[in-house]
Amino acid sequence: MFWVIWLIMVLFSSLIFLNFIIAEVSNSYQGVKEKIESLIYKERASLIEEVEDLIPQETKDNNPVQFPKFIVVREIEE
Repeated sequence: MFWVIWLIMVLFSSLIFLNFIIAEVSNSYQGVKEKIESLIYKERASLIEEVEDLIPQETKDNNPVQFPKFIVVREIEE
């Protein structure tokens, strides 16, 4: 009788624990899904900055169309 009750409790506890793990993973996925677009833009900007650092300053100064002094950024609200 003891082993039957023990087995039922272990299975029940495992079921509750797995349900908790699935809920936490789902919550983490939602957080990443909400922030993925901004993370992509941030990564692109860092890659562009890294490439522009390799270009000589003289080339940047002589070409104001491709390398403007100011960049205007607008946020789109959804």
